[in-house]
Amino acid sequence: MNKLLCSSLFFSAHFTVNAADVNQADIHMSHKLTDTGKIYSVHSSQKQKSTTLYSADIDVQTNQVTVTVSQGHPAQIGKLIIDHEEVVAHSSNGKIAWRESRKSKEKLCLPEMFAEFIRVHLNTLKSGKTLTCYGPILKAKKLAPFNVALKSDTPDSLVFEVGPGSFGMWFFMDTVEIHLNKAATKMIYYKGITPAPQGLEGKMAYLEYKGDVNNYKLNSHIIDSILW
Repeated sequence: MNKLLCSSLFFSAHFTVNAADVNQADIHMSHKLTDTGKIYSVHSSQKQKSTTLYSADIDVQTNQVTVTVSQGHPAQIGKLIIDHEEVVAHSSNGKIAWRESRKSKEKLCLPEMFAEFIRVHLNTLKSGKTLTCYGPILKAKKLAPFNVALKSDTPDSLVFEVGPGSFGMWFFMDTVEIHLNKAATKMIYYKGITPAPQGLEGKMAYLEYKGDVNNYKLNSHIIDSILW
């Protein structure tokens, strides 16, 4: 089932997508580090034609994190602004779509920074504890809980699962599987839905894929963040 997440996962990779509208397409995901964050883009290539499905710029400042989506499905275009007090989502026309206050000690885990969240809390997760964090859900227009846990510790990788943190969240997402290298400095495999849409028109639906991830080093600038 293709369910709805609100943000983006940032890595550099080449995948074959498992999605009805883009079956047999080549999906190219680019991860470009900036002085204050990173830019994430997803491109679909079919019959020598390339289309940018999604592009988002994440700016991480000491007291604010801003995610600006400039390319994607019309429902995705806009800006998410996060500070210590609240999360505010702006639509493409600049108007506030929704806002929600942050609770004390509530950790945020945007899908674009799942891997960084895991690295920051690595020791806790490796001890066997499941962590709950909150992320923005596009359809629900609110923050909703994710559960993050270590699934297995193999000779070559650390395997984590990010899944629904409440019964209601099962209507919005399936479990995402993320593999990090043993040092937890790189993402090496990903399985689950992405924030990129299947297409730029029609009903909003997200791409789903699984595959190896190449050349994705965790962004050290984002390790220290007001999100968590």
